[in-house]
Amino acid sequence: MIREIKLMWNLADSPFIKGYHIYRSTSANKNYVRIKKVIASDAGGGKKTQYTDREGLQDNTRYFYRITAIEDSERETSPSVTVSAITKGKPATIRGFKAQSGLVKKIELTWPISQSEEVEGYNLYMSKEKEGTFSLLKRIDSRAINSFVHGGVFEKIDDNATYYYSMKTFTKMNVESDPSETVSATTKPRPVKPSGLNAEKLQVKEVPLTWQPNPEKDIAVYHIYRSMDSEDFSQIAEITGKTSYQDKDLKDGSIYRYKILAEDKDKLRSDFSGTVSVQTKPKPKRLEGITGDIRDGNAVLSWQPGSEPDL
Repeated sequence: MIREIKLMWNLADSPFIKGYHIYRSTSANKNYVRIKKVIASDAGGGKKTQYTDREGLQDNTRYFYRITAIEDSERETSPSVTVSAITKGKPATIRGFKAQSGLVKKIELTWPISQSEEVEGYNLYMSKEKEGTFSLLKRIDSRAINSFVHGGVFEKIDDNATYYYSMKTFTKMNVESDPSETVSATTKPRPVKPSGLNAEKLQVKEVPLTWQPNPEKDIAVYHIYRSMDSEDFSQIAEITGKTSYQDKDLKDGSIYRYKILAEDKDKLRSDFSGTVSVQTKPKPKRLEGITGDIRDGNAVLSWQPGSEPDL
């Protein structure tokens, strides 16, 4: 049995017997220690009585027992014959424990259902390091359950993080099996931040933006953010299926800053790209040296030429 041994014996047929002493050892012939006194009145009616030993028994160990009868004066009879029994060993270790990688903020764990009827459930252990300390992640109180999700809605786990797991079965006496093999899984990584962001300067009331496509194959959208002067960045566009954007209806001669991030089909977002600053084309400068005169009935105007090359 699991960390218990049942003893049964014939009651002594004498009115002077007041009880029994039970002795135990791990050796057949020596080192017996008294572990229990059974009072005769507790033995019940009939010709037999019994006692179940649960006092500090180890797994897969043979124990030897003797009993004596006692009178009022605690005088004992000689010991009974010696009997022995072996406690059951640890429950079976789980084989085929698996962990699935590549999921978003979660890891799915599966294992075959234990076929041992003595198994009451499973203890799942987790560590963030392969050789680290494993702590109890979940106690599963049913032999019929064979899956568990670490993370998801109710528990946040990191992106692109590797976790290590092992599992032990346990019995009704909370005796655990040896640990299963250690398995590991890694959550889906976030997209890398976009690169190659470029903005064309001195365009009229607009800024053309281009960037390199992300290496991930499941990028769903690029988010464009803009700031002017000392203002905070705010989102101005979501771009799907291309790596360019034309920001229009801007102020002349103003400096704008831009940055972008990528989002995949599972709504994981990258860090921001580097920031680029660009100025729209300013208006021509005010002309200087304007003069006017009346000559032969005509109004004659003259001015200094503007400095811009494209006037």
